[in-house]
Amino acid sequence: MLIFLIPLSVSYSQTFVPGGTVSGNWDKFGNPFLVQGDITVPQDSTLNIYPGVNIVFQGEYAFSVYGTLRMVGSLEDSILVTAADTNSGWRGLKIFNQVNSNVDSTLLAYSILEYAKNFISGKGGAIYTENSVRLLVSKCDIRNNAAEYGAGIFFQNAPVIIKNCRVWNNAATNRGGGLYLDESAVDVRNSEIVSNRALVGGGVYVRASDAEFLNIIIKNNESDAGGGGIVLHDDSDVLMNNCNISNNLANGSGGGMAILENSQSIFRYCDFYQNSSIKDQFLAFGGGIFITAFDNLPLFINCVISGNYSDDEGAGLYSESDTELIGCLITQNENGTEVVLGGGGLFLGKDSFKILNCTFSANQSECGSSIYLWEGDMEIFNSIFWDVGSGSDSKILVNGLGSPATTGFYYTTLQEGESSVGKLGIVELVYGPGMKELDPLFVDPQDVNYRLQDGSPCIDAGLLDSLAILIPDKDLDSMPRVNGSFIDMGCYENQNGTFINDKESGSKILVYPVPFEDILYIHSLNEIITKVELYSGAGKNCLPGPMINARQGQCSFSLNTSSLSPGVYVCRISTADGEILRVVIKK
Repeated sequence: MLIFLIPLSVSYSQTFVPGGTVSGNWDKFGNPFLVQGDITVPQDSTLNIYPGVNIVFQGEYAFSVYGTLRMVGSLEDSILVTAADTNSGWRGLKIFNQVNSNVDSTLLAYSILEYAKNFISGKGGAIYTENSVRLLVSKCDIRNNAAEYGAGIFFQNAPVIIKNCRVWNNAATNRGGGLYLDESAVDVRNSEIVSNRALVGGGVYVRASDAEFLNIIIKNNESDAGGGGIVLHDDSDVLMNNCNISNNLANGSGGGMAILENSQSIFRYCDFYQNSSIKDQFLAFGGGIFITAFDNLPLFINCVISGNYSDDEGAGLYSESDTELIGCLITQNENGTEVVLGGGGLFLGKDSFKILNCTFSANQSECGSSIYLWEGDMEIFNSIFWDVGSGSDSKILVNGLGSPATTGFYYTTLQEGESSVGKLGIVELVYGPGMKELDPLFVDPQDVNYRLQDGSPCIDAGLLDSLAILIPDKDLDSMPRVNGSFIDMGCYENQNGTFINDKESGSKILVYPVPFEDILYIHSLNEIITKVELYSGAGKNCLPGPMINARQGQCSFSLNTSSLSPGVYVCRISTADGEILRVVIKK
């Protein structure tokens, strides 16, 4: 959960802090602390800053730390570090050479750092850390800062943990509006990086670093050139889980994300949604994701690439590096009308590509509305192409005009069969076994619900044996990937259940299997579930009140009914918005 901090404006007295060394304890009874010069915590010294302290820099002064800093506020009484003159600002917090420090000896928590401006060294607006470990930044609000690189935070050679923070409204004149990682190993989790701006990497710029992002929102950031949301560059390997990269804008390529060089990154359960690449003075490839030809090896597992726009090729994803997409949904991406080639969903060029268990629908481009393959090799397994757009001469276009191109289709549904695929130049197309042209029977494509109805011809219609090592054990709903004798086509596995769609509340809950034996599963896609009960036909509560901690989003619960007799039961699901009833049958 993100904590948004509000400083308390209680005034006690005032403390003048002249330039020089500082240590000891600062508490709110000395408020405000008026800093009148550059201050430093020297090596082997400690400064403790307690809840409610307000630090106001009276000029363009820096706060340097070589010793130990513990700046820890509280949820009710945060620490504020700001500038008397918000136009000229202060020079930021700079932490050096913490390589031998104890765990969390340098700790920032429940603190607000704002209006820092650093154009002297140019690195790091609010926070700059160099050659340091054991630094924890937790529940902090980093806002309204400016620098040339890393306007919010700049980490150089610094293994650091950032959690439950909000980095917003910062501006870099060069790279990394919110966050810049340089030769660092950083763990970022449960945080928001929003509404930042830079020339490149509006939200985040990662250079020569290994980083893990967990439960991160990268949203509403903007770049004046490339990488509106995040940029990976120069041997940066990232593991990104359950992240949302949305509504970012690049005035160039990579509206949501740009991967530039030598990145072997993995993305799981990430949404790339409504990002845009706009052509101004730079080409605008990859509205959602842009990947260059420089030896990248990205892997996308159970991701959604939806609603992205680009003026040039590859509205959803543009890649000229070996790329794999497994269990992904690619839908409603759109190219501009003046695009030279195409690729509404994907533009793939001059390398090898593998697509497994993906669903394509409602993408739009003048040609290759789902995929445009340019002089490369592509294999497609267990995937669905249906209702994939309009105004396109071909739903998949394979271009071999410059160099030969090959594509193999296996156990895949094509809406118009082989006529869905266009070719130019020297092209080899292979249509292997298991191909279908039947309606996959999506639950509700108008509501962007591409799960399979019971009775869909795509159920148990895929290939698993030779692909088992590549396919994860969960589908896009985090449900079992194989529920039956064979794997289904597309990104969702039918669970032999029925979604409860409450039209008024918009709740989507799956109860399965139907009928069931001993275990009944309840899976929520978007609702907070507070309690699940099971009643007999006579109204008896068979499993009295199994309380469930309130959880929201994609979450699953199970009821063990081994003590109950076969028959008809009613499952009562209590949510934050009311109750939902579902009739179920035990075999």
